[in-house]
Amino acid sequence: MDQGTDLHIWERDVDKIFKCSWIIWGLFVAVFISVQWPVPSTGTPNFDLNRRVLFISAYHPAFPTFFQQVDGLSASFEGKNIFLDIEFMDSKRFSDQLNIILFKQGLARKLEQLPPYDVIVTGDDNALIFALEHQQALFNEIPIVFMGVNNVELASAQNDNPFVTGVIEAVSMAETIELMLKLQPEASRVMAIADSLPSGQADLATFYRLAPQFRETKFSHIPLGEMTWKELGEQLSSMGRETAVLLFSAYTDKTGKTLQFHESLSTIKRDLKIPLFHLWYHGIGQGILGGKVISHFDQAKTAGDMVFQIISGVSPDQIDVITDSPNRYVFDHEQLKAHDISRADLPAGSLIFNEPRSFYKAHKVIVWVTVSIFFALLMLIFFLIVNIFGRRKLEKFLRKSEEKYRSLFEASNDAVILHDSSGIIIDANAKAESMLGYKVDELKHLSVQNLHFENDRSLSLNALEKTQQRGYIIFESRFKRKDGSVIDVDISSSIVDKKNIIIQGIVRDITAKKQVEKRLWETTDRFYKIYNSHLDAIFLLNSDVPPEIIECNKAVESIFKFNKKDLMGKTTQVLHVDSSHLNRFQGHLHRAMEKDGYLNDFEFIMKKKDGTTFPSSHIVLPLTNDSGVRTGWVSVVRDLTERKRMKAHLQQAQKLESIGSLAGGIAHDFNNILFPILGFSELLLENFPEGSVEHSNIKAIVKAGKRGRDLVKQILIFSRQTQSEMLPVKVQMILKEALKLIRATIPTNIEIVNQIQDECGMILGDTIQIHQIAMNLITNAYHAVGEHGKIIVKLDEVEEVVLGMENESPEISLIKPKRYIKLTVMDDGCGIDTAVIDKIFDPYFTTKEQGKGTGLGLAVVFGIVKAHNGEIKVASESGKGTTFNVYFPMIKNRVNPHAVNKNAASLPMGNECILLVDDDEAVMTMETMMLERLGYRVTPCNHSKEALNKFTTTPHSYDLVMSDMTMPDMTGEQLARELLLLKPDVNIIICTGFSESFSKKDADKMGIRGFLMKPVVLCDMAKMVRDVLDNKR
Repeated sequence: MDQGTDLHIWERDVDKIFKCSWIIWGLFVAVFISVQWPVPSTGTPNFDLNRRVLFISAYHPAFPTFFQQVDGLSASFEGKNIFLDIEFMDSKRFSDQLNIILFKQGLARKLEQLPPYDVIVTGDDNALIFALEHQQALFNEIPIVFMGVNNVELASAQNDNPFVTGVIEAVSMAETIELMLKLQPEASRVMAIADSLPSGQADLATFYRLAPQFRETKFSHIPLGEMTWKELGEQLSSMGRETAVLLFSAYTDKTGKTLQFHESLSTIKRDLKIPLFHLWYHGIGQGILGGKVISHFDQAKTAGDMVFQIISGVSPDQIDVITDSPNRYVFDHEQLKAHDISRADLPAGSLIFNEPRSFYKAHKVIVWVTVSIFFALLMLIFFLIVNIFGRRKLEKFLRKSEEKYRSLFEASNDAVILHDSSGIIIDANAKAESMLGYKVDELKHLSVQNLHFENDRSLSLNALEKTQQRGYIIFESRFKRKDGSVIDVDISSSIVDKKNIIIQGIVRDITAKKQVEKRLWETTDRFYKIYNSHLDAIFLLNSDVPPEIIECNKAVESIFKFNKKDLMGKTTQVLHVDSSHLNRFQGHLHRAMEKDGYLNDFEFIMKKKDGTTFPSSHIVLPLTNDSGVRTGWVSVVRDLTERKRMKAHLQQAQKLESIGSLAGGIAHDFNNILFPILGFSELLLENFPEGSVEHSNIKAIVKAGKRGRDLVKQILIFSRQTQSEMLPVKVQMILKEALKLIRATIPTNIEIVNQIQDECGMILGDTIQIHQIAMNLITNAYHAVGEHGKIIVKLDEVEEVVLGMENESPEISLIKPKRYIKLTVMDDGCGIDTAVIDKIFDPYFTTKEQGKGTGLGLAVVFGIVKAHNGEIKVASESGKGTTFNVYFPMIKNRVNPHAVNKNAASLPMGNECILLVDDDEAVMTMETMMLERLGYRVTPCNHSKEALNKFTTTPHSYDLVMSDMTMPDMTGEQLARELLLLKPDVNIIICTGFSESFSKKDADKMGIRGFLMKPVVLCDMAKMVRDVLDNKR
């Protein structure tokens, strides 16, 4: 019982004494003096059981019914050596799942370390639900006795649980509703107030089950869990006498804002202008009119008796769940008066709180004093005795209450701090010491503001002010411990002594909870970032067949082109080509699950929103519960379209790379063959006078050798193994050679029209690359015209603006206004479809049949044109033909690019000593003759090591070393490194037909002074040797 209930009982006892006084007066003073007040006895022997009972309260110590329940249990356990331990779930203020998890973890740790309990007692619905959910894990085979449970169905079901019994909080709801309608005859509707908590919902279910008994009355309710406190007030303020209101549970609104009972009752009464009825004692006297209410004291005492039966050896399954409660009609006089309700309308035997005594009862002594002075004096003595008795009883009660409070104060798992209105700490419990690191004596010299973290002290002052205004407040803050560390705390602040304004703060350390929340948020945030940044489509599916899509990431939209909301709730059928495809996929998945337990890297055709299909790869993993039962799937889908395309491109590139490697090998050998032909021809040319038949024939050999050299150079450019050389050239000469070459490969029934102007100016370009442009464009035209048709090749000068040519080299002086050499290749073939014309210059794009094109021809042309600062345009009409226009910027200088070869007499010469190294006998002989004709002394060597030995013996005998690159045993590069170690300033020229691993740039880095590409003509060799010897390189 709480203090208010005990005081009421005491007042009731005093009233009985008044009534008995008249009988006592008639029985003489001697009898009156001899009266002895009997001492109540428990009637229970003092058993020496030393048993332990754990009481799990669903709420917290400040909840209205808690002390009534504790008093009831204590009354039942008195004198029986039963130790009662208490744990608070605090689920009214903290109804979230995290609070339940933390409570379970804390309780489990305690149960592991404490001696086992004999019986578990649960108070209210949440505690019973918790005990049942964790019965096996925490309370295995420990008897459980419940009380205060509103969920009748759940409570009654425990008759089948061999370890659970208890007392149902059997509310007198039907009787209370009948009373409401009687006291409010104009009411046509009964309105219940309930939040989302289990107890409220259980009462609400009972409420609607009773509706058929009141057919002429409408039953409805206000769902606080679906509205705010403000919205509740607005609805209550609009109610009139046609509505009777019954309060079930009102603690938390839809925003999660939680009020204590007295706060929520105050909020309701502020807006409600009609009577408010209730099914429990608490609240009567604070604004509730009344009802047929439950006594939590009696319930707890009955539950305590059940506990004692179990401890005494009775099995819980032999004790039936008690469904009846000793309920009573209770009313508040002030509310009856406020709503003009007569006491005559109340049920017989009703208990009325705050009822003022009548004048006769209040002044009965005074009335009889007028009859007899003696009676007055006697009554005065009697009242003094009664007063002393009452004071002693009250003092005894207060001592017990103080002891009880102190016990709870010290045993609390939360820090409890008492302070005055200014914040000065008066007292604190042991938990406050361990939590904050201060001794209680140290805390008494501090203000609560000193405990708050510096940045939160303004919050503390605000909370102190609100507590004094409202009487109760809950808030979160941070405390600074004595060692300087900071902890997160939850504080429930309330006034416990209104007269002296003593405030109690219940402080809970929620640092671990905050850390868990932070880690949970970070983990969730990190997961969703990774989940949605994944380039593959990820689906979460249920276990239906076919499965339903319950979640997917953002990649689904880019791959399947579906909006996420369009897929939610749909089956995977929408992603498959048709039902047969889906069946094949599920069949393969079934086989993979039987074999490996998952599906990995399975390629399959899937469908996009627009109906197009694409190749994909699948990984499918099952989702299972704790029992191993499959509850769904995780499916990862990768779009293989790009991979398939790149794979085809890679195969094509590998083919081209093989061709390039072959071309490089051919070029090397061909250069070694051409070198002596060109060299000996040039030497022979000087032995015959100009105009002679021999001179003409040899000159033809030289020309053919140079054409062969250019052909090799073209092969190397094709294989990307040499750099292009930009020189002033005439495009018309290159075109004519290209037409001669291609005419021999194109059938004669295809007409090639030559419209080349010989007077066209010069451009800065690479002869071989321009030749390649002409060959590629004319070849494409040939493929377009088919077996019959016409190809027109045109070259002329134009003066016009060509877009895309703004990046020309600044060192090229262009004719102003801009003039260009325009190369036109036109055919009357099949033309190019407008749908693909924008892609024709993309690498590997081709419109030709399989095996007839690489998709590189026009891409190469485009790259060469851009490298020449030019532009290429295309115009085409399907079925009528295509025209390519290539623009090359002209240069001012019209010098003939084909300079006349100098004769031997005009070539630079010398008499230095040269060490010549080449493993090819013919090449070495030819080079020796060329160098000796230029006046140099030559020491020839067929082997690299032989040359190294000669140089090592007399390094200063040689002014220059000329070496081939590719030789057995030791390459020219290796020989050069050895020579530079012996003599760092040695002059070296490397002469090579082709080397993929060694270029002119590599030679310059090593310190090699000269680099010649075979075949070398006499003038180039003479100039290179002289420049190196004269240190011009």
